Amino acid sequence: MMEDHPDIRAALESGYPGYTRQRLCPRCGYDLGDKSFEVDGENLCLPCFTEWVSDYLSTNPEEVAEALCIDVHDES
Repeated sequence: MMEDHPDIRAALESGYPGYTRQRLCPRCGYDLGDKSFEVDGENLCLPCFTEWVSDYLSTNPEEVAEALCIDVHDES
């Protein structure tokens, strides 16, 4: 007689875990994993969030500097 595998026995005794829907990044379609970043009502993965921040920084440098408490000096 073959012995039961302890993992299978534990699953049968405790029940199988419920179905959990995979959370996907709306921009790239990859799994969000444990951490996501909410931007404009969308949860983004780290690479998409990094890209968004880079784009935002290039178009709004003064705003980003102000948010980071960095002084901006206009030398013109």
